[in-house]
Amino acid sequence: MAELRPVNVLKLDFEQENPQKSMSVPRMAWVAKFCRLTVQDVKAYRTRKGIHVVIRVREALHPLIAVLIQSLMGSDYAREAYNAVRVINLMSSPDKYDKVAHDCWNVLYYKKLVGGEVASEERFDPKLTEELRRALIEEAEEGRRP
Repeated sequence: MAELRPVNVLKLDFEQENPQKSMSVPRMAWVAKFCRLTVQDVKAYRTRKGIHVVIRVREALHPLIAVLIQSLMGSDYAREAYNAVRVINLMSSPDKYDKVAHDCWNVLYYKKLVGGEVASEERFDPKLTEELRRALIEEAEEGRRP
């Protein structure tokens, strides 16, 4: 099996009811700027208990670096711990896992089923997406202009 491919998409999961897992736009923007990421696109989705954010960057990131950045940006620490273990396992024993495992270590579920019934489903949030775009793309571009 081939090595893990670099990624250019960050996937973050926030639980707004838990202060330790809630989203902070200024924190996300600061981390993106500090890590010198060029954010090309961002989308936000509401779920029953929280928010999913998908950020596309220009840079090709090693999967373990992507997990680190997701964690620094405040994504659910338990999710990122699982992601880190998945990536480490894929790195240490790549031949034990199929292509799906190599491609799907960083998953955000758009729909959650419980007992066959939809318990939660993503809904695109245009207002939050615009707020994130301003903070992660437009303000960063203004800071790079001479």
